[in-house]
Amino acid sequence: MPKQPEQLQLPFEGQGRKARPVPAPKLSGAPSNVVDLAQARRWLRPEIRSREDVVGALVGQLSALVRGTTTADRAGEVRKAASKALDLFEASDRGQGNRAELGAALKRVEDLLKRQHN
Repeated sequence: MPKQPEQLQLPFEGQGRKARPVPAPKLSGAPSNVVDLAQARRWLRPEIRSREDVVGALVGQLSALVRGTTTADRAGEVRKAASKALDLFEASDRGQGNRAELGAALKRVEDLLKRQHN
């Protein structure tokens, strides 16, 4: 069995106290403190249900754009859909929201992300 390359390990430090890292999933043949991103990406099933999920989708698109795993056009599609969803969340906070329209906007973001992962 060939020797695996050394993995960079960074300390997890919070503001003034040590934060605990999320335990890595157990993968066969890999050390317990290493996450196989290719395998983890296969487990992703994007579900957009909240503002945090929409913001996470935007951050994910920026990350994918920087990594070169998506195009600017595709990231732009997700950005437009996410912006509309965030606007509808704001309208809902003001009491002017349409629940069906917000649900459709969230579904659109989710569908764009699912299509991108396939």
